[in-house]
Amino acid sequence: MRSALTDEFWRAFRKAAGLHHDDYDVVAFGAGPEMATELAELAVAGIKRATAGLVRRFGPHGEPPPIVGGYVVLLDGAERPRNLAHHRSDR
Repeated sequence: MRSALTDEFWRAFRKAAGLHHDDYDVVAFGAGPEMATELAELAVAGIKRATAGLVRRFGPHGEPPPIVGGYVVLLDGAERPRNLAHHRSDR
């Protein structure tokens, strides 16, 4: 789901944060564009500060698991980057 927009968003963050890598994931939360935009807006406002996923979603036949210390560009329902998250723990 990377795009020219997510790459530009990441590069601006990377420069401001003094990072020297391009290791990041891209996600949109929710079931559908409307919910993705609503959840992205909550994240931008600082109201949504955590997320969870079912263990069975990850693994050899599913998505790669989140990596502690990894970065995620959060998309809204129009697939525009809205926020950046840093994965801090795995519980």
